[in-house]
Amino acid sequence: MFKDLPTKYTAAEVDDFMVESSQIEDVRKLMYEGELRSTYLRKLLKDAGITMELSNSEIAKNLAKKADESSLEDIEKSLDDITLAVVRRRSKQKINSFRKSEEEGLKGINVADGATYITDDMCENLLKQVGSYSKEIKHAFKVLRGETVGGRKYTTKDVREMAAAYELITTTVVGTQKYTAYGFRKQGGLLVPYYNKTALFPLFKSICTGKTAELFDKMKKQHIDMVMFKSAVKVGSQGSQKIDWNNFDSFTFNKYEQEYRYLRKQFNTDPKEKELMAMGT
Repeated sequence: MFKDLPTKYTAAEVDDFMVESSQIEDVRKLMYEGELRSTYLRKLLKDAGITMELSNSEIAKNLAKKADESSLEDIEKSLDDITLAVVRRRSKQKINSFRKSEEEGLKGINVADGATYITDDMCENLLKQVGSYSKEIKHAFKVLRGETVGGRKYTTKDVREMAAAYELITTTVVGTQKYTAYGFRKQGGLLVPYYNKTALFPLFKSICTGKTAELFDKMKKQHIDMVMFKSAVKVGSQGSQKIDWNNFDSFTFNKYEQEYRYLRKQFNTDPKEKELMAMGT
């Protein structure tokens, strides 16, 4: 049993991290070609009178091969101007989901979808509260924190040891599995209902680099246990903040407290790919 474990954790919200695909020009070509060949195949099947019932016939397979092997120039010549305009519009719509442009209102790709970062301290508290803290886990924390263990001080050069320690900690209870937090928090004299659905990622100074390292240091300095990206907060948002990395030194989290007892791991279900399936969550 561990005494004096905290009953609450301090949380904060930040905007999702949106980026544009670095391969946008390649994506543009692939989307256009895919839409063009699909349209051409539908035209070939329609002209040949091929219905859904005959879609697996030898004739349909030959037409599909023709659509795959024909040059883009020949396909464009075979389609009328209206059809080509539709192809360009559809491919542009698909491409836009990979682009980021404030002028066009395009948000880009959300690379932080539903993610949440927690500090090593909160990770340790979680393990202790669920009864999964052991000598092996304690050793793993010391390794990742760069502490001296048995006369040996671990550093970032001890890559294998740190990788093994992180795997042990994450697979014990945290991992990248989905968690939920469903409850109420007191705020300004009111009870605020909240619902978070997220994947928890524990951070350690020894393995953080770049912007993640800056974020981790800021969390420690401002005593933040958990930083949730906007998409992880389904109900009860206090307002996510946009991180200005150019002025990150002056950034202050808009923080609040939530209780550990409302934090739950989602139930994992096996889809069992059979003719009849039971759905669950």
